[in-house]
Amino acid sequence: MRLEVSFLLKRDTVVSRSLRDFYAPRIRALGHTVRFAHPSIVTSNPRLLITDALEIRELENYRLIYPGIQIALADPKMGGSNAVRLVKLVDYCLVGSIELEARVEAAGGFPILQYWIPDIDLPGSPEHDKSSSETVLFYHGNRRHFSGFVSRILPHLNQLGREHPIAVEAHLPTRRAEVLTLIGAPSIQIRKFPWSEPRVWERLRQADIGLVPNLLPNLVRELWPSPSSIVNKLGNPLGYRNDDYRVRFKAHSNPGRIFPFAQFAKPVVADFFPSSAALLSDGIQGYLPLTPEQWGKRIRSLVEDPVARVEMGTELYLRARAVIERDVETLKLITLAILKADDSQPLTS
Repeated sequence: MRLEVSFLLKRDTVVSRSLRDFYAPRIRALGHTVRFAHPSIVTSNPRLLITDALEIRELENYRLIYPGIQIALADPKMGGSNAVRLVKLVDYCLVGSIELEARVEAAGGFPILQYWIPDIDLPGSPEHDKSSSETVLFYHGNRRHFSGFVSRILPHLNQLGREHPIAVEAHLPTRRAEVLTLIGAPSIQIRKFPWSEPRVWERLRQADIGLVPNLLPNLVRELWPSPSSIVNKLGNPLGYRNDDYRVRFKAHSNPGRIFPFAQFAKPVVADFFPSSAALLSDGIQGYLPLTPEQWGKRIRSLVEDPVARVEMGTELYLRARAVIERDVETLKLITLAILKADDSQPLTS
């Protein structure tokens, strides 16, 4: 039996592109009808609506127009009372991190972990082509986290840059390409490029090490008083620092940034968070450093050991494929559950 699934995508983000390019084709491959709705109106008679943005008023209207419709909200924003109310009203919240999964569950919602995966044509086996002697550390993401990497971590790589040819390549929401020389790390070339998805995937094929930092240049505190101020009042007997992961709270990281590196079999050095630890085992698929000094040491070990880079990249590639298969199976189970509620006849998977 077929299910009619409508995607209502209002934004142009990693989440919306992942829903459109990765998940929609896989739901269609399960034998269901997939439609893309206009942002102002949902056409036909969907049984499941998946959207990347929703207002409470819209949700109430859909419930009136389409009795029995199931609604899945992707990447819910958890700020404010309306957001908390919304996650309780929808049937499913598709979340991209373990941290967000916990927040939705605590708010009374029904979270389903689905990583936001870019639609990249996976090679049949990992690629390890390398023609240049330069080691390229590759970053893609937002500017704030990259600024945190540059100000807090890069100075610890300056000596490594004197010993080995190293470049940091960053694809960011910026208007122009530029090459930077930093006072704190003059031996390392930084190449910044405007974000362009085709260029990112092509350049990533030639990179060596993926970077997924969550360090911020100015610490953002979600709790008041901040953990660091509490530590200071207590006299800091354990020697905590502002960049220590134990006092550097954040709502959630973005483990989806690991997947492009995984899909091209590149080892990743990622900031330690539950979400990154769910995808990376330290020393197996990459590294999970806790401090800027550890970032420097872990990157050095990968720069100086190309065999380890290949081995860890291959492990991450295999891990990504297993997670993708699990996510697709989760989608299948959601659609089967809805069909089971509609039809009392026995189902075969």
